[in-house]
Amino acid sequence: MISDENYEKIRTLSEAPIEEVFTDKSYGKFERGEALQKITESVKEKLEEECDEESLKFLPKAVDTVRKQVIRKRIIKEGLRVDGRRLDEVRPLYCESSTYPILHGSALFSRGDTQVLCTVTLGAPGDAQRLDSIVGPPTKRFMLHYSFPPFSINEVAKRGGLNRREVGHGTLAEKALLAVLPPEGDFPYTVRVNSEVMASDGSTSMASVCGGSMALMDAGIPVREHVAGVSVGLVSETDPTTGDISSYRILTDILGLEDHLGDMDFKIAGTRRGITAIQLDIKPAGIPLDIVCESLEPARKARNQILDRMDQEISSARAINDGSSPRLGLLMHFHCSLLG
Repeated sequence: MISDENYEKIRTLSEAPIEEVFTDKSYGKFERGEALQKITESVKEKLEEECDEESLKFLPKAVDTVRKQVIRKRIIKEGLRVDGRRLDEVRPLYCESSTYPILHGSALFSRGDTQVLCTVTLGAPGDAQRLDSIVGPPTKRFMLHYSFPPFSINEVAKRGGLNRREVGHGTLAEKALLAVLPPEGDFPYTVRVNSEVMASDGSTSMASVCGGSMALMDAGIPVREHVAGVSVGLVSETDPTTGDISSYRILTDILGLEDHLGDMDFKIAGTRRGITAIQLDIKPAGIPLDIVCESLEPARKARNQILDRMDQEISSARAINDGSSPRLGLLMHFHCSLLG
């Protein structure tokens, strides 16, 4: 562990450089990370002779604590975020449909440094996934597979099977889109959406919802309307005597860093008319319901802004590609007379 004296030295050496990094709006995710890593290495070099080996081992964690204090103080006191945005501002958006025309449906969605490629494959009713369940339907005709490869965060790692995070994010995005799918009687196809995260800086699950919605329309599926999602964060201060939240700020469209150092990640997906899926992750022991309800309004405004951009790219279902998509036909037979 690091003594209070050594921690104060670390804070003195790192606080000002960290503030400089967070006031530079030109930094992206990786540039900001490299600058912060250089600060940690610089502090370690300066304190190498003064601190013992055990303290140096915990030095990166101490610098991370200082970084957390700086970010939270700037947000609470000044309303300033690490990338210079307003508290309710959404990052720049980019939408592209028919990214790969040979596929049944495809779309690329970017929000800041977060980018997701979604593809849609149509199949016959017999291609539906069989469920080994005692209760509920025996098959599942709509599936969304979410993939978070290591390259999306500039890492080289062995790619294993699905982990809990991928399963959870995929399930959330699947539920968000399921609400707008046409009834099976009107559209009997089996539908598979694959969401591949190309780059990550927060809220890839909600980006998967946006990209998946556009890809469904690109595949010719008559969805009722677009679905978009956004993550809302929270930074709060507590009263040391009572433990209650004394002041707080709600952040719209949080970065990965704001998710890591903040108190809440509230994922909200829906249409212009309502919410189709939500997931709330919190770090404190609890958050007042009033704050949770208050978070819904900035999320609605951000969602409508994203939906406007998605509608500019594709606003209705395209004609199904006859060259590559399967075709289903219903045989109708009418009896001239019925006996009995």
